[in-house]
Order: sequence, then structure tokens, then C-alpha cells
Amino acid sequence: MIPSPLGSAVRPWRESELWSLREDVAVEAEPGDGPVRLHGRWGDYTLPRPTSLTREVLSRMSLGPISLDNALAGREPTGEAAEAELAGLASFLERLQPLIVRSLHLTPGQPMLTAVPLTPSSRFHLATIASDVPVRLSRFAELRTDGRAYYIESPLALYRVLLHQPEAMAVVAALASPARPADLIRGMSKAIPAVGDALDYLVAAGLAVQAGSVVGGIAIFEEDRDSTLTAWSPLDMMFHTRSTIGRHDQNFGITYPAGQRSPLDPVVVAESAHYVELPRPRWADLSNGDPPLTAVMEARRSMRRNATGMTLSQLGELLYRTARVRSVITLEQPGPDSPGYELSDRPYPSGGACYEL
Repeated sequence: MIPSPLGSAVRPWRESELWSLREDVAVEAEPGDGPVRLHGRWGDYTLPRPTSLTREVLSRMSLGPISLDNALAGREPTGEAAEAELAGLASFLERLQPLIVRSLHLTPGQPMLTAVPLTPSSRFHLATIASDVPVRLSRFAELRTDGRAYYIESPLALYRVLLHQPEAMAVVAALASPARPADLIRGMSKAIPAVGDALDYLVAAGLAVQAGSVVGGIAIFEEDRDSTLTAWSPLDMMFHTRSTIGRHDQNFGITYPAGQRSPLDPVVVAESAHYVELPRPRWADLSNGDPPLTAVMEARRSMRRNATGMTLSQLGELLYRTARVRSVITLEQPGPDSPGYELSDRPYPSGGACYEL
């Protein structure tokens, strides 16, 4: 690591860290001493009077992961001036945490694991965890892959951690059951010098948890006793958080992963000539004879016996009320390279009228 002329000033980062901006953040800097604006998925951030150090660091972070110590190397301020500059940089980094990606590296420039903020409320406060208190992965943490890399997420965490190297996978595997950080560092530090920092990262990201107490040699974790969590399975809570706007950075609402149109045909065409045509009820009969919604809700009961069967008329009415295609809509796209496409309109809602289910 290149020595910094800022001397012994306390830095709010570690030598093993790399810093960058989220990939979806654009930086707009006015010339001279003008303001710097950052445009991200959660809105715009403006730094009205950034210092020259802050402007330089921000410019480098927009290009990719950097070592802040290397960015500071060669600067002349010392003493109180250095402290003031460092304080300004620390304040800038704290304010923009929802846009800042932090990584650990084993060798210069090669990330081992990366913490990516997922919400505008994301805050990453790194601290050295107690070495004698057992730590484990949160029971809500999920290890997944997108086909290119492994990453860990949790519906309780505001960060996603990407695992770039086999060493990161080894640390995660060691946390499958409770273990004392001191024991993990003792057993793994020769092969993975940054194992202590990796544990600190996983705890700060909310993906690993430390025991609240140890009783009779058994580690007790608060998330196992929290009455608001015990009724949830990891899959149910992940589905819940991904189905609403909040603790994730996924696109929400009308999304087209395969391009700017629905990949599904609006109406399924029968593949065989042998099919049963269901009776179609008259809308006027349904609208005139249906009881009020409140009466239906009050009369609802759970029946603990199997039905004896369903007639074609009942099946036709059920599907007519719930799943019929009311109409087919043709949307026109501008330009010859963007042809129009069709969507269906049905009784139940669906994002973008795709009706993928």
C-alpha cells in the first residue's frame, strides 16, 4: 500500500478495502469548484461545495473499485489541514452510503467479496466483532447464483454480498454452524489473511449474526427467539419482501426481462381439436343475482370435507369470473424496429398485463 502524507490521521476505512459506486449511479460534476450531482435509482444527491479531495475520490470511484489510501497518496496537506480534509471525505462517504459499494481484497485490485447497498436506507457501519462470541450465518440468509457469480441475500438485510473468490466461499461455509471468530481466524488466516475482515463485513451487512449469549455451551441467537420472526420461513419472507417495494433493488411493477414486450402470447391456442367447450354464463345474470361482497365475506366458512364433484356449468362460471380473457389489446411501438404487440385484459391484476401465471 502506498503511504499517505495524511500521516497518522484516523481513516474511516481499512487497508484491505476497495470503494466504488453502484453501477447504476451517474456522476455529473460542474467545472471548477461547482457542485457535484449523483443520479441513482433512488433519486439525485447533490454535493454543493465538495473539497478537491472529495471530487477526486468521487471521480475515481465512478470508474471502478479504488483504494482510498492510494487516492490520498501524493497529497500535500499535513497536520490540521490533513485532519480537516479527511473529515470532509469521511462526511461525504457517510452521506452517500446508499450509493457506495465496498469490497474486501486479498491481492491489490482483486475483490474477495463485495457489499452492495439495496435501499436508500442502507447503512454499512463496519466494526470489529467480538472474537470470543459465536457467529453464524443468519437463518434467513440465502446463497444463490445468477449464472455468473455467487451472492448472499436476506429479506432482513439491506445489503447483498457478492462472493468473488473461493476464499469468500470458504468463509461462508465455515459459518453454516456457530463458531467463535477467534477459532475461525486461527484455523483459516494462513490461507485467507482477510478472514477477520470478511466476518466483520458479513455481520455489518446483516447476513451473519453474533450470539446474544451462551448458555451451557450453547449459543443463543436473538433472531431465533424474536416473536416477529419465528413464524416466518426464509422463503416466505423473501417472497414477501420481493413482492413489495422496500428491501431490495429489483425492478418492480411492469418489467420485461426478455426485452421491451411480453414474451407470452396473450391467448393460449388449443393444441388439439379435441377439447370441451365450457358453458359461458350471462354477465347480466351474474351482476343481477350476486349478493353484496360484505354478505359473501360474512357467510364465508372453511369446509373440512372434499367436494363430491363440479359440473361443467360450475367450472365454466368459476373460470369466467376469475380467469377469462375480457379483451385483447394491441399496443403500438414507435419505429420500424419496435413492432407492436398484444396484451390481454382479465379480471385479476398483473404487472404490465403479462399474466405470466
